[in-house]
Amino acid sequence: MRRDIWELEKSGPFDPITLAYAKAVKVMQQRPATDPTSWSFQAAIHGSYNNPPPGATWNQCQHQGWFFLPWHRMYLYYFERIVRKAVLAAGGPADFALPYWNYSKPFPANTLPTGFRTGTLPDGTACASPIGQCQGALMIDLNCAALDPIFWLHHANIDRLWNDWLALGGTRVNPPDNSPLLAVVLAVAGAWQLTRAKRRALFACGRTVALPPLGRRADAACTRYAVLQAWRCVKSCWAIMLVMVVVGHSSLVWMVALTALVVAEELTVSGRRLTRPAAGALGLAAVAVALGL
Repeated sequence: MRRDIWELEKSGPFDPITLAYAKAVKVMQQRPATDPTSWSFQAAIHGSYNNPPPGATWNQCQHQGWFFLPWHRMYLYYFERIVRKAVLAAGGPADFALPYWNYSKPFPANTLPTGFRTGTLPDGTACASPIGQCQGALMIDLNCAALDPIFWLHHANIDRLWNDWLALGGTRVNPPDNSPLLAVVLAVAGAWQLTRAKRRALFACGRTVALPPLGRRADAACTRYAVLQAWRCVKSCWAIMLVMVVVGHSSLVWMVALTALVVAEELTVSGRRLTRPAAGALGLAAVAVALGL
């Protein structure tokens, strides 16, 4: 069970849990950077200025989207397993779990825990310190943040807050998995690209007409043309718009790709030539989503 770091340190720094964590950090820092259980490798999964070794998945941190909470929960879970293994190997507490730093409490709990401001361990040896390009205030830099031992207690607290928020009940729920729905709408959008109705709608969307140059007649004609043109474009792109609705704002990659497709179809001379390649791409995307790739 994860415990509040300031509750652990009430009687002073380096409670058995804190001390075990500090020693595990030193052990992990002594491992080569190519070792997935090393301190630098684990930190680099979040972010790093270094080039990753072959096959390593570095620089994966998720922010500014719905995936922030579950991604960091997964990240924290596997990191905690690595730390616990190092703790147990050194004869540390059998019930070890990462503490959390609840900085929403009043002073002194809203300050950096004492053990993380101490330069030496109780046995007189130096505490672990970050090396390389990351020096100073690590937490302000996404490529350095996970090198700071307090980073993990910060995310343990965020993970706790997520659970506390859900426990309040009411309308507070995790977002559902919309992958099945997304796969269906991608398949529908791909099929729509191959229809004659799509090609006719796309042709109509690019049609222009002569309008009166001035006066009320010109204003009325422009309004009628704008409404008609908007309807034509909706008829042409409704399926892709539906995919955008299902995707929402959760993925910038999806939104950029779909917007680029719509713009290419509507604004380029060769837009109609894109319907078949677009259908293939949407179909492949539907399969990939359905398979969870």
